Amino acid sequence: MFNITTERFAIEHYMETHQVEDFVYDGLVGLIAFDMYCTDHPEFMLELVCTHLDKLSGIAPADSEWPQLPNLV
Repeated sequence: MFNITTERFAIEHYMETHQVEDFVYDGLVGLIAFDMYCTDHPEFMLELVCTHLDKLSGIAPADSEWPQLPNLV
């Protein structure tokens, strides 16, 4: 559906407005934890990529809010 480049851009775009330095997942912390969480949770990655593409396309912010990470909600 999406290629790895689009996923990577979505992750980088998310990190421009969200801090993930304190995100903890599976014994990992920060960017590595966030990246692993995205990899292990395809439903989250799908939302992340769709939101990224919405924002690039100029879709209104109300329709394209970033998905929430579980321990950052």
